[in-house]
Amino acid sequence: MARSSRRSLFLVVFFLLACGFLGILFAQRTGQQSSITGDSDVRDSLKQFTDVYSIVEDNYAEAVNPDKAIYNGAIPGMLHALDPHSNFFDPKSYALMREDQRGKYYGVGMTVGPRNNKVIVIAPFVGTPAYRAGIRPGDIIAAIDGKPTDNMSTSDVADLLKGPKGTTVRITMLREGSDKPLEFAVIRDEIPRYSVDVHFLLKPGIGYMHVTGFNETTEHEVSDALDQFGDLKGLILDLRGNPGGLLSEGVGVAGAPATALSWAELAMAAGDPARRPADFEEGLRAELDFNQGEATYPFGAHIAVVEVDTETGRVELLRHVAVDDCGRVINPLLVAGQQHGGIAQGVAQALYESVEYDDDGNPQTANLMDYAMPSAAELPSFEASNTETPTPLNPLGAKGIGEAGTIGSTPAVQNAVIDAVSYLGVRHIDMPLHPMRVWEAIRSAKGG
Repeated sequence: MARSSRRSLFLVVFFLLACGFLGILFAQRTGQQSSITGDSDVRDSLKQFTDVYSIVEDNYAEAVNPDKAIYNGAIPGMLHALDPHSNFFDPKSYALMREDQRGKYYGVGMTVGPRNNKVIVIAPFVGTPAYRAGIRPGDIIAAIDGKPTDNMSTSDVADLLKGPKGTTVRITMLREGSDKPLEFAVIRDEIPRYSVDVHFLLKPGIGYMHVTGFNETTEHEVSDALDQFGDLKGLILDLRGNPGGLLSEGVGVAGAPATALSWAELAMAAGDPARRPADFEEGLRAELDFNQGEATYPFGAHIAVVEVDTETGRVELLRHVAVDDCGRVINPLLVAGQQHGGIAQGVAQALYESVEYDDDGNPQTANLMDYAMPSAAELPSFEASNTETPTPLNPLGAKGIGEAGTIGSTPAVQNAVIDAVSYLGVRHIDMPLHPMRVWEAIRSAKGG
């Protein structure tokens, strides 16, 4: 059975490569002869392609999928031979691209993602049908309109959730703490894709705006945000993570090219009193010292689930959930990265890392071959979330996230291990919780 599957896979790959090769040959032939041949040669080339395709179709071991042969083989092969910058979008890919460009789609309004071979709800968007229906982050999508989601990808599930405005989709959810599946009947609606997802005043006259991409509504969204700001002396336009988009929208946001200045022209204008605003000092130099008066205090909660092998002392971290509050979140990706990195460092401190010496004081863990650190294989997928309680001590409302993961994860893992073996009489184990230390603590408690 396995040999048959491998043979089928080889045949599919070979067929796609053959179609791609035919596309390349067609492109090269039309490119070489375009200056000396007419429509008849193009027709001859097309006939040659269809003849070869017919032969393959008649002799291929399985039924030929025309969409796969043309979209995945011939057309990409032809474009690749022309230049490395031309791309082809099949109908599904083109529909997704246009959806991104329009800045809206019709669906229930939530993001989904994979976890443990299931598709779960990452978060419903506030105010959307999914949010109003009571769907929560972490819910497992078991079925859509009675169709089980087993072995479906996240894109397949997302496609089923989308549909015409006003239609109803029935979603079956599995929720932790609920004995029975939950049924939701959600009416699809227009879901906006905002390209300006964050904008606020850093201080009077200085605005901050994050633009995620350039779709058909970007210029309008930027204009609305600027109107809300009022009079500005400066604007930070954050384009980190922005993949681009529609050229017309980018030009609309940037303004007419004739109004732009090069750095050299800007430096000259800054030194010219006639061109410099009256309330601006000479030059491009800027300094700012800010003293918020006292420290900010981020807060959060971490929960760890561990499994302890009482025969060997080995500890396995099964799950780690963290909710941190660092005030206003400026860049969610950076915050998530700090949380995940901090949690990994805290877990390493609790379970692995230690500086060891022999009886003569020689270090035994002076290199990374001897100094124990976890890899991704020893760590689960961390579940990190945020609450936002802005601090009044600074204009950003930010409190910091750098050490939040490290501070919370170490005692969470330590306490989880102690709790797991407390029924044996263990009350304390020094960190790091190496298997030998855990095993000795269990043996000592049993012996006592």
